[in-house]
Amino acid sequence: METYLVIGRTIVKALLPRGSPVAVFDLVQRDFDEKVQYFSTDPIALGDAIKKSGATILFQTASPHYDAPVAVNYKVSVDDTKTLLEVASANGFIPVAQISFSTLGMPETSTNGFPFRKNSLSSYNKTKGITEELVLEANGKNGLLTVATRPSGIYGPQD
Repeated sequence: METYLVIGRTIVKALLPRGSPVAVFDLVQRDFDEKVQYFSTDPIALGDAIKKSGATILFQTASPHYDAPVAVNYKVSVDDTKTLLEVASANGFIPVAQISFSTLGMPETSTNGFPFRKNSLSSYNKTKGITEELVLEANGKNGLLTVATRPSGIYGPQD
């Protein structure tokens, strides 16, 4: 049975019905089911959260709002992902699934292996692209397994 550690929020609702243990690593504790284990964000604490939760898969879904300041986009998307990959690799090679953004490949087809557009105007898209590259480049290094997905769109409350 898999045990999930989620950095972010909304995907927890989809994982709970599977019956597998779910833990969340986030800035603040949200309104989750009592079955969800909570860990406060801190790079040092991430390694502890991986160990204490018994996580076998790590989902990185955290993202600033689309129009957040450039510094916030880089901190959350790029810097925090670098830390996450280092910690995941150091803690038993836990697989990492990162949620990317479909417009990285638009207007062209956005398929596996399709590079993201470097000329994107928004810092949100640029940092999502950098993050995706970091995650994919980490795949296979020191036994780490990673994947980045580009959902066609995630809109709505808590997206």
